[in-house]
Order: sequence, then C-alpha cells, then structure tokens
Amino acid sequence: MKAWLLIFLIYCTALGQAYAVELLLRGRIVEANTRAGIVATISLKKNGIKKTLTQCSSTGLFSIQLPADSAFLIIENKEYRTIQMPVYGQGGSYYIEIELYPVDKQIVDRPYFQSEQQDLVLDNTSSPPSGKVARRHFVLNDLRNRKPMVGQICLYYTKSGRKECFSTNLSSRKSIVEFREDDIVGLVASAPGYQTYHGNLIISTAGSATETYTIELDKAPAFVAFSSDVPLDEAQVKIMSPPLQPLPYTMSSPGNGFAAVIPGSEYTITYQVGNQVRKIPLAIASGLYLIRIQNTPAATQLPSPPNVQEYEFAKDRLIIFSQSNYNLPPAAYSVLDSLAGWLRIHTDYSAQVLGHTDNTGDPRRNLTLSEYRARVVVRYLINHGVKESQLYWQGYGGEQPIASNESEESKAQNRRVEIKIQPAALSGQPK
Repeated sequence: MKAWLLIFLIYCTALGQAYAVELLLRGRIVEANTRAGIVATISLKKNGIKKTLTQCSSTGLFSIQLPADSAFLIIENKEYRTIQMPVYGQGGSYYIEIELYPVDKQIVDRPYFQSEQQDLVLDNTSSPPSGKVARRHFVLNDLRNRKPMVGQICLYYTKSGRKECFSTNLSSRKSIVEFREDDIVGLVASAPGYQTYHGNLIISTAGSATETYTIELDKAPAFVAFSSDVPLDEAQVKIMSPPLQPLPYTMSSPGNGFAAVIPGSEYTITYQVGNQVRKIPLAIASGLYLIRIQNTPAATQLPSPPNVQEYEFAKDRLIIFSQSNYNLPPAAYSVLDSLAGWLRIHTDYSAQVLGHTDNTGDPRRNLTLSEYRARVVVRYLINHGVKESQLYWQGYGGEQPIASNESEESKAQNRRVEIKIQPAALSGQPK
C-alpha cells in the first residue's frame, strides 16, 4: 500500500510540474441531514499560514482556484464540525460536494465539543460528599450510520487531576462510569480510521439516575474527484474498490465525477479510451485526491519516477507555550506542518509527543495542562493526515524541567511540548 501511495504522489508531482496551472475546484457544501446549503468559509493553509479563499453562497456553492502545490483545505462554519484535509492534485477543473455535521453544543450532563467552551476551567476545590452517584454509560457510534462501534474513551478529571481510559463495548460494564462529585471533565474519544472527538463534560450529580452518553465519531475525510480531458460517461469511467467492485460515485458533468472513499483502502480508477482500458492505482489516506484523466497516448504509462524529494523535516521539535495556556502558538505551525508531511510518507516511523509545564501552581492542574498541550499537538498532526497509530503522547506536569524555574525567562523554556521521532518498531507509550 505504501508503494502505491508513493507512486501516486510521484505521479501527481510529475504531472503538476508538466502542467504549471492552478486547480479549479467547484462544488457545494451541504448540511449532512437535510442537504441544505451551508454558508461555510473555505481556507487554504500552507507552512502554518492560513489564507481565506472564499465564502460559500447562501446555497452552499463555491468556486476556488488552488495553486498546484496546495497543502490543506479547511472548511468551517462555527455551527458545524470543521473539515481539514490535505489536497493531492493535478491541474484541471474538478467538482465535489461535501457534507458537514453539526457540533455538539455545550450543555450540562452531555458531551460537547471543546470548541464550544473557549477556556478550560480548572477548579480544584473539592466539594463535600453528597452521597449521590451519577452513573453514565458511554457508547461510541458511527456518525453516519449510527451503528455502535468499539473504540477508546479517556476522561480527564479537573478536580482530582485523575486520568481514566477504557474501551467501549456494548457487552462490557467497563464503559459504565460512576461520578461522585460535580466536575468539569475533559473527554477524548477515538477509534481507528475516525476523527478524534475532543470534548468536555459538565458533570452534575443532582440527577443520580443511570444515563447513556452517546458520542458520535466521523470518519477521517477522504474524497476522490476526477477530471477528464474529453467527455466520458459512467460506462467509461469506474472507481473500483476491493475486491474489484465498482464504487458508486456522482458524475457532475461528462468527464467529471467524485466519490467519498474510505481512508486506509486501495482503489483503482479505470477508464476507457477507444478499445484500451487504462488504470490509475490509488492508496488512500485521509484527504482530497484530484485525479486528472488524460486521453493521449503518453498517458498509457505513469511517468518515470524522478528522485523522490524528502519533505523538509523540522530540526526544531520543541514547541513553547504561553503560561497556563494550551493553544498552539503561531511558531508551531511550520514545525508541525513539516513534521506531518514527513510522517505521512515515513509510515514506518512514529512520534512521541510529551507535554510539560513550569512549576507554577498546583501540580495536579499542571499535569492536566501538560496533557492538554500534548493532545492539541497530536490532534493537529492527525488532522493533517498522520495516522493515530504513529502517535503516542504523555503529560508530565512540571516534573521534568529543562531549565531553572527561578526566573520568568527560564520558566518559559519549561512550558513546552517535546516531539521525539523513532522507528515504529521501537515505539510505545512513553514511560
């Protein structure tokens, strides 16, 4: 699979150089359940710099030009889950429709998105035991088909600083948690092939009955769109999924079509020119794959591979944070963009993401803050196409300073995230 992905990236690079033109991407952003148009903002992010390209019309329509070396496309509306995905493409004109799902709003005693609570409230004051116990059963569902799924949930308790992780399984009581005091609890839910859910819970023990928390995870975004030099119909173009079954797709116009695909899968686009059938193999990670179908004799073979140029790998793998803050600083984006590109190619390597703080304040609060710093880095890398299986994270609070805590200048060096790269075979959770 890795070899196919490298072949495709080389193919994109060579054709992008041969056709030094911009990509024209048209389409529509819609609400997933009603198919109504959404006024979303579409941005491009490259080398840590985010640039707004356009805002969709009232019906969700958009038309943008992307440079041939586009990096990450971001589609956002504060009422919906943001989509951020890398773009792999060749010059041409493409069409795509993308569905957005609403965010979970902040509400007491229900999971909600962290983006809905702008600041993390760390209140470590303990309240007297009330004797009441709130029992909550956690269930993970696929956002699109609503079917239960197996995954992992980690809870981060504000008052005690405790961390608790467990697997979700309908037949297991391990996914039933007892809350014995009011609290604000951080929540991270994950499953292979899905976008990680970063949320919070406002726990109230006033109602002590057993309830079920259903958390819905969406698959990592992955799309294929193709554009042909000459008109082709559905009988002439097929997207084949394993085991060589045609994948349904939408033909937006003769020679142009698109489909949602599954990350981690291999596909083949087959198209007919005269009596000849040509094939383009694809190994899909998350992202938008823009495929130009050429109908000239030169297109019967992929170009000879040029020397594969490595992504620039950031030498500086230390990210410094502001005091009592876990928001990524602007200087971190170029480091993480470079690292994400490198890890997407070098899937036989992994990264350990280690969060730290200075020694100011309560040690339990510092531990929680260091974990949030590590998690925000991991989330950024996953959103930029790195596999979750390549990432391991841990928070250490203020236990491992690299500079003296005697002055503000030196304390700043301890408010950090360290990223260590090593072969995947040697990887594991940090000790």
